[in-house]
Amino acid sequence: MKKVYIPIIVVLAVLLAGCETRPYADFYADAYVVGVNDRVNFTNVSSNADYYEWDFGDGTYSNRYKVSHSYAEPGIYRVELRAYDNDDISIANATIEVVNTMEFEASTTITDIGYNIQFTNYSEGADYYIWDFGDGTTSQSYDAVHAYASYNDFVVTLTGYDNGQVIGQASLTVSTYPTDLEIQVLEWYDEYAIFDASVILYPSYKDWLNQTNSIVEGFTDEEGYVTFTEMSPKSYYIDAWHPDHNNYQLADEDIAHIKTEPLIPGYINTFVSYVDYVENNGKNIPRIELKRSEIKTKSGKVRTTKSKPVQDKKEHKKR
Repeated sequence: MKKVYIPIIVVLAVLLAGCETRPYADFYADAYVVGVNDRVNFTNVSSNADYYEWDFGDGTYSNRYKVSHSYAEPGIYRVELRAYDNDDISIANATIEVVNTMEFEASTTITDIGYNIQFTNYSEGADYYIWDFGDGTTSQSYDAVHAYASYNDFVVTLTGYDNGQVIGQASLTVSTYPTDLEIQVLEWYDEYAIFDASVILYPSYKDWLNQTNSIVEGFTDEEGYVTFTEMSPKSYYIDAWHPDHNNYQLADEDIAHIKTEPLIPGYINTFVSYVDYVENNGKNIPRIELKRSEIKTKSGKVRTTKSKPVQDKKEHKKR
């Protein structure tokens, strides 16, 4: 008896065609826990549908393909997407948790160890708040003050609670670095770098003048730089000396040429220390005598005003 294959193939083709045309609903959100009034973007990845209906769970709806939505009140909302093809329907859903938005700011996000950071809380709607400073310590005050004891990056988190339940959270990163002073010694007129210049820091002008109570000494590299690390955030008086260069005449003209502004904690504070070329006629004159005498011969050029600042700051390299 002859076998018949065509009807079976036809039936399979019809069944497969029927499966391919049924609607399939699916979507995802860019966030599932959001703050009040934060916008949530929903991406529709449904197929085989010609009509859509969104139910955001808060009494609002949409018939667009892709949608975004925000919630005015905290709570848990069930979002439903219905995909239609004629009389056929497919349904997908997801849960969005809306929490009260926590908000705070720090007086600084970069500092040195041992210096207080003021944290100001602007949040509302919670019974109480807990600060987690990221170093194993916490606080339950509304605003907070904290200092760190080690160099690191710390994530500070503020959490709001209502009846023991978390209703909101916010965070930021605070970094602690040494307070450094980077000095570049340059000749005033032609601005060439002075290599192997002695740079001594003093706590006061009197100490600078008398060469007493020096804090630290360093020597410049080929580009005229020397860096002092783990400094206190205060002003320093700079003695920049080389057998052919010093800043003593400049100090007489304006103390700002040798005095730094108070250093900013946690930053690399930069200072350009200018010097004059001097001619001592081969005499080996002690530095203290040079400061107190009139032996300060310079190039004879007219002093010009520098337009660029001599002090600035820059951040340490990120960890």
